[in-house]
Amino acid sequence: MPHRAAAFAFLFLTLGHLSQPAAAATPCVEYGDYVRNVGWAPLPETSGRMASDDGLAYVCRGTTGLMIVDVTVPSEPTPILTYDTPGSCSDVVAEGRIVYVADGNSGLLVLDVSNPASPQVLTTYVAGSAVSYIGRDGNRLGVLGANVFRLLDVSDPASPLPMGTLPVTASFDVEVRGNRAYLGGQGSMKILDLTNPATPTLAGTFTVFGAAFNLDVMGIHVLVANAGSGLDTSDNWLVDCSNPASPTATWNESIYGAAYDVAVDGNLGYVFGYQNWFEVWDFTTPATPTLVMRHSCASIGPLALADGLLLINEVDRLQVYNVDPFEFPPVVATLSDLPVWGTRMATTPGRVYTFGRTGGQAVLGIVDAGVPGAPIWKSSIQVASSANAVGIQAVGNRVYVHTRRYFSSGQSHLAIVDVTNALAPNILGTLPTLGGGSLAVVGNYAYVAQNGASIAVVDISTPSSPVLVSETPSAGVGLGVDYDNGYLYLATESEGLQIFDLSVPASPTFVGSFPLPYANEVTVRDQVAYVSGGDVFMIDVSNPAVLSLLSTLVVDGFAGPIRFDGAYAWITTDVDVIVVDMSNPAAPRRLGEQAGHGYVYDDVGVVDDLVYTCGSDGTIQVLPAQCTVTAVPEGPTGPIAAGLRVLPPFPNPTTDDVAFVARLPGAGPYETAIHDIGGRLVTNLTSIDAPGPMDASLTWNGRDQHGRSVATGVYFIRVNGRGETATQRILVTK
Repeated sequence: MPHRAAAFAFLFLTLGHLSQPAAAATPCVEYGDYVRNVGWAPLPETSGRMASDDGLAYVCRGTTGLMIVDVTVPSEPTPILTYDTPGSCSDVVAEGRIVYVADGNSGLLVLDVSNPASPQVLTTYVAGSAVSYIGRDGNRLGVLGANVFRLLDVSDPASPLPMGTLPVTASFDVEVRGNRAYLGGQGSMKILDLTNPATPTLAGTFTVFGAAFNLDVMGIHVLVANAGSGLDTSDNWLVDCSNPASPTATWNESIYGAAYDVAVDGNLGYVFGYQNWFEVWDFTTPATPTLVMRHSCASIGPLALADGLLLINEVDRLQVYNVDPFEFPPVVATLSDLPVWGTRMATTPGRVYTFGRTGGQAVLGIVDAGVPGAPIWKSSIQVASSANAVGIQAVGNRVYVHTRRYFSSGQSHLAIVDVTNALAPNILGTLPTLGGGSLAVVGNYAYVAQNGASIAVVDISTPSSPVLVSETPSAGVGLGVDYDNGYLYLATESEGLQIFDLSVPASPTFVGSFPLPYANEVTVRDQVAYVSGGDVFMIDVSNPAVLSLLSTLVVDGFAGPIRFDGAYAWITTDVDVIVVDMSNPAAPRRLGEQAGHGYVYDDVGVVDDLVYTCGSDGTIQVLPAQCTVTAVPEGPTGPIAAGLRVLPPFPNPTTDDVAFVARLPGAGPYETAIHDIGGRLVTNLTSIDAPGPMDASLTWNGRDQHGRSVATGVYFIRVNGRGETATQRILVTK
């Protein structure tokens, strides 16, 4: 497929710290055509190493066994079952529908999963000692356990034949390629010569600080994940093994923490770290590789590459990425090495404001965005000392910022900045606060989220002398604030979303709330609140006193600010920014993302159909808009129905109880039930005789009609009535 950046006819200019194309009308792009997250499935927290092939993923779960997940439809990965192996599953290798399982003291287990719902045991090979790790190349299978390496002939998977053994100190990983085996262990990677398979010999050793925890092979090179020691700085290595007696480091990368896993796909190397990130490096030139992607995850675990998909075990969820082709959306322009490490952003027509911390000071920066695609850095101004930037809003020629001190000598305050002259901004006035979170400006008042669980109401009618009018208690410390149609919306770190009536602007009145474990950002439009709290929650606020969850968007990483460009929401997740079609907030569709280039994405804004991002690495990146999508939005189980609906259940996934709302379009009887993935009835819930259109709030306790707790898997809520049927999917994890 041709690289879509060609559509931009890029002629890059370098002017100081600005990299940009010649100014011109910038076309949109379809972000879904590039590397992106396409789906996820829940995983039990005991999950470990995994493999994938032929549309199935296999996840080790220790003594619980081997979990099998159907990924033939990448956007809907579906757990099929957990096969209870006799021992403890610690590693797995798949070749088509033949699966090899390192099953601890029970030895090597070989399964035929032609029918993944009913795996068949081909054989169990008892090696004489525990089998901890395995690696396969063609008809050779390397087995590692109890400091013994064994080589097996698996030409007939049902009858593995021993070829040779070698006592060796290694305990973490094994890879077999041709006449070589590579073993990971504490303090070193060992290279074995398998030229005579009956007598494997030690050919060489490469020493690492820490542990060679995971390995993968790239031609004559081996990519090594060094688990390091505790949280010390560790090195990941690309090791030249062309001379196995004297392996040498071609490249290494120092990281904070430790690498957990690595994988190789052609010249691309995937490196996964304990600090909840993964990187992709292009090793076309091994000594000077290029970082092409850095991405955040909710939490990091093992991975698998197969069939153009990257599967990441994030401890409690399986994330699925499309990485074929491995291309990223183009970038219109980048401002780098800026004097402001921006973590917050605000925009007005032709202007972008970035707010962050530089040298311990809270600093506001101004960018001229008047010429689309050609941003110009104008100036910056310090607004507080020893403080973090926590809130910003731009209104006309004034920018309102909120800071939170991090030393007792620092400044927590609201500052009002005149930006009429972009080259010479000046502070009009300030007001001390308790610190806290963001702010919203409404007419002559600023509403500031404060520490101490309160909202400060500030009269800003005289900008040079802002006055504290009142402090309204909130249930929990407010972090994100937004205003819409007479109501103030507050995202709190412990009490979810809270809503206040501003009929009396100086005295907000609490009217309703929606509980969430954590909420840090909120954006409200068209009677829907979009709340970031790890994932993104769409909440119906048409009746502020009675709130209901419309849907949940699961994200990889941790969701941050949400900004809109028409029906498209742009959401930052630390080291990527995703675009979501929110034309139907009950069924958000993740369209794609910008996750390349190694930049940090902390906040995002839209000016003249271009997307501006800022990051704490001192950059502003300009991205093209998402092209208009004409496809009919689909919900979790098909096209969105105009009549009978089941709103997304919560929590989902669930371990036991789950709540949901059946939106009934008119009078009549309705039946509600739970079915399994095969369509079989699990239990009937209740019959409803609706007097008219209504929302019926219901729960399911996770049990079948006999009162037994159901097993891990996919289940469906089904509501029938008035000749219609509506469903929603539930993922149950145990």
